[in-house]
Amino acid sequence: MLSVRPMLRPTLRPLLAVLLLLAAAAPALAQTGKLQGTVLEDETGDTFPGVNVRIEGTTQGATTDIDGKYIIIGVRPGNYTLVFSA
Repeated sequence: MLSVRPMLRPTLRPLLAVLLLLAAAAPALAQTGKLQGTVLEDETGDTFPGVNVRIEGTTQGATTDIDGKYIIIGVRPGNYTLVFSA
């Protein structure tokens, strides 16, 4: 009976090594995070739903939920100016 295992091992080892390296390097290559916060009314401190929040100079943004919270995902590290509009 011919065994397939010994024939596959030499072929799969380099492939497995490459896949493991790619999986380990993916987070370092992506390097994105998220911006999150809550928009509050100045005078009363109440939450402010429905506010558009965007990162100036990009197309990234979000709208606050009913609790005034927003999350913008996929943000690269850096300093940004946020623009709020209602």
